[in-house]
Amino acid sequence: MKNSKFIFILISGLLLIAGFLIFGLFLQAIHSRAESYDLLLVSGSAKARIISNNAELKIFISRLAPLDDLTNAYGYFEYDLDWLKKTLKENGLDISRLEISPVIIEGKKEEDASREAINIRLTRTVTINGETDKITKVSQAVSSFNSAAVTFSVQSLEYYNSDYPDLYEPLLKEAFQDAKAQAYQKAADLGRHLGEFKRVVSGSERILPADSPDIFYDRYYDTSSIEKDMVIKVVLLFGFK
Repeated sequence: MKNSKFIFILISGLLLIAGFLIFGLFLQAIHSRAESYDLLLVSGSAKARIISNNAELKIFISRLAPLDDLTNAYGYFEYDLDWLKKTLKENGLDISRLEISPVIIEGKKEEDASREAINIRLTRTVTINGETDKITKVSQAVSSFNSAAVTFSVQSLEYYNSDYPDLYEPLLKEAFQDAKAQAYQKAADLGRHLGEFKRVVSGSERILPADSPDIFYDRYYDTSSIEKDMVIKVVLLFGFK
């Protein structure tokens, strides 16, 4: 009998505690819902046109030679590299900044009527950085460097701007000011007074081709074009008074 009474009291106590917990959660939900009506979410953005002042060019060099003449083939391939260095220097580029990949050897069989000849192909990549106009000029002339034995081709051409860090901070401030102006306007439209700034909800930075539609996600860095648009967007949370 005493055990039954103890179990009844224990269960009653647990149910009472559970009831208080549920009621507390209910009040919290009501408070959160009421508080959400006192918050204002706005976005702001800023854009600036930038011109790339630096570029990186990768040139692919390929030479075909007989396998039984490998020593001479290496010699010619080094001559190809020296010729390219001379050409780059003549175009005003600093060849001390040149990055040269190791030589890669690829085997290739070529059959003719009399015998099966085995040729090898020597390849390497040369990377050069420099001013936009000089790099662009060289990239446009690369194919004209070709001869019967060696070919030069553009593997990649990318444009950058070394002033990105200096441009970022003032553009970020402009995006914040735009968001704040929109917050004041929306608060006025609702017949309310804007309160304190709560927090930054999100932010994104994009480097886009000039005049392109802003359809890209969080972060995007275009390297294909000389003229670009730097776009910064922020989403801010404000309260009401």
